Amino acid sequence: MSQMKQLQAINDNIQSFYEDWEHFYQAFVSEDPNQMTLDEYSIPDEQESVQPISFEAIQKHLAKKAQEGFSDEIRLLIKKMGSNKLSELDPSAYFILWHEAEALSHDE
Repeated sequence: MSQMKQLQAINDNIQSFYEDWEHFYQAFVSEDPNQMTLDEYSIPDEQESVQPISFEAIQKHLAKKAQEGFSDEIRLLIKKMGSNKLSELDPSAYFILWHEAEALSHDE
């Protein structure tokens, strides 16, 4: 009897899936202008949502670059951003500072 209940549950799940799929398909092929388009279901680009960089993250990143021998360049970048110390720098400048420090290389 237990197997019959399991089979019935599987059958119910398949039927539910089919009904949902049929509803989606009908909405997709209909020409109703009130229906949502695939563009409205689209996932936004990741670049649209830039995550803020924390003080600890930028500090760690700059420390790594300093260990690579870019201490003087990092000090100049921080001054270029309008501060003498990283702790005094406006957090909105962290993103730019991060990428400018990232560009530092011994290959030049």
